[in-house]
Amino acid sequence: MPGSQTDLHRKISKEMIGTIVRSHAVILLLSLDYNLCS
Repeated sequence: MPGSQTDLHRKISKEMIGTIVRSHAVILLLSLDYNLCS
């Protein structure tokens, strides 16, 4: 069963990385909009 455990861990970490990247992209876009508007 350790194989499925590592697969699950890899899937979770991949989703976490995706979420972090997405949130950082949103923050960057918002700051860019703010800088352009001001």
